[in-house]
Amino acid sequence: MPDAPRRTWIKWNPQAGRMIKWKDQAPGFVLEGTWLGLTEGDYGPLGQIEEPGKDVVKFPLPASLKDRMTMPRGTYIRLEYTGKGVSQRTQKEYYTFEVFSDAATMPELAAVPPDTATEVLF
Repeated sequence: MPDAPRRTWIKWNPQAGRMIKWKDQAPGFVLEGTWLGLTEGDYGPLGQIEEPGKDVVKFPLPASLKDRMTMPRGTYIRLEYTGKGVSQRTQKEYYTFEVFSDAATMPELAAVPPDTATEVLF
């Protein structure tokens, strides 16, 4: 029987990707790329962004962020972690964020009244 060819095996996991933990990030940390939508993680919902280099980054979606991630898949976004805030009512800490979307990938923003949208150039 002839020798079988040697193979190099690569572990395949289409769910793999870089995982961001907000507790490990400094205020000012930025994620930028194409919004891929939500997925369910072991401990709650995760957001997914495909960075320009084609790396998929996943990150937890605390309530302060999840409610703001309503843009359609394929929208180019910039997500800035701005630090922690403290609830005046409960005195609990929470993560704070700024979320921006590229107007070119969201034509429906053209109909938004100018006083409700802010144009920011980076």
